[in-house]
Amino acid sequence: MTVKARKQGNSLMVTLPRYLEVEEGTSFTARKLKNGTIELIPAKKKPASMEELFKDWHGEYNSDPEMKEWDNVKPEGNEIW
Repeated sequence: MTVKARKQGNSLMVTLPRYLEVEEGTSFTARKLKNGTIELIPAKKKPASMEELFKDWHGEYNSDPEMKEWDNVKPEGNEIW
């Protein structure tokens, strides 16, 4: 499907076809690539609370194996805790 840019006020607007199933009010980060392609990347909603941030997490924290040695490091100077 081809869409057309139109002027609305001081901006240009492109409508998105329904089959893309974009919800009204969705925010995007827009960027133009060197080849002229325009990307719309859905903006991530920032959680309002710690509860919201972890609401879908039901597991156990597993640290990165490469960082395992840091699990038992004791402070040696003026580190901030």
